Amino acid sequence: MRLEKLLFDKKVVVLIDDFERYLFFRDVLGKCRTKNVVFLHATLYSFLYAKKDIKLNELSENILLRGESSPFISMLSIDEVKLGFRIGKKIRNRGLDSVFSDYDHILIFKGFQYAFYRLKEFLTEDKAVFFEIANFPKKFQWSVTGVNADSDHTLRVSEVNEKITDEKVESLRNLLFSYIPPHVSKKVSSKALESLLNKFGHILFKTIYPEPSFLAYAKVALYALISKRIIKKIVKKSRNNITENYCLFIAQVEHDSQTVFQSQEVGVSALKKAKKISEERNIKLIVRLHPAEKNLNNLLQTINYCNLNGIEINNAGSLLNVVKDSEFVMTINSTGGAHSILFDKEVINFGDAFYQGWTKYDVVKYYNYVLENSIY
Repeated sequence: MRLEKLLFDKKVVVLIDDFERYLFFRDVLGKCRTKNVVFLHATLYSFLYAKKDIKLNELSENILLRGESSPFISMLSIDEVKLGFRIGKKIRNRGLDSVFSDYDHILIFKGFQYAFYRLKEFLTEDKAVFFEIANFPKKFQWSVTGVNADSDHTLRVSEVNEKITDEKVESLRNLLFSYIPPHVSKKVSSKALESLLNKFGHILFKTIYPEPSFLAYAKVALYALISKRIIKKIVKKSRNNITENYCLFIAQVEHDSQTVFQSQEVGVSALKKAKKISEERNIKLIVRLHPAEKNLNNLLQTINYCNLNGIEINNAGSLLNVVKDSEFVMTINSTGGAHSILFDKEVINFGDAFYQGWTKYDVVKYYNYVLENSIY
């Protein structure tokens, strides 16, 4: 089923905890003929923008989610993982009972965030639809069961009866060679104003989104800048041509919800397993750092482990150039594993991945029939 059919003439509630996600859902819903839309904003910036946004104004309502102290601690959220402490806060019930008394679906980006866990007390039925970027050109993914490893992508791929040709596989390979994921090219400074306004919203209006202190903001921004410069230096030092036979380990962002909630291994612990496998198979190990890793401590841990163990880090060129010449690929559950399958590579996962057990033809089916088109 396509998203447009699922949401046609439906009453939809959308959780917004980031300005970019508001723009994403606004454009997605612009293609779906929903009956009406209620945006629940966990942050002030997106709320103020949406109130003046004329694109969906006639069809939508905007509500700012405000919090109050609560002794009850909800499920561990990705926000709390990043902050490093638990939060005792619940959403004030101001008009939410009426919103959730008559709705068909609630749309959430990912679904591991604190605001969604706190909204669950208002949800009487399982009507959630989960969204995530797809790491394929101008595509996004959605599922009614969850994101990534929790999704129903494998079921939907299995229902596609079309025979996929090698020409279609080659076409998708070529498309991916020049693809740069949007989160890789994003500038840290582009979110400065949004973060500042959201912080004031958290202080003045007690918005539900857990905001770090100004000092923590500055620290994160500084560490992200340093991390980016370190990776740029590694790119310059990386060999363009690797002459030896090698296997590849694709690193991931340490505090990404996919690694935190869908894997028992993170960062260096997964890398240690990759090193052991490479030694057992008597083959050189190459590590590819994630270009969007902003956590300086985690980045340095990976680099130091590689330096101490004589492991080469190579971030030259595109990921797929390194993938296509490798003997096999290892990762926690990166979408780079799905890309690698397109090149007939054995992929070893150290976490749960939605593409486990797939062939290159399944990846093409996923791209053509499961993913939806996006302007991003």
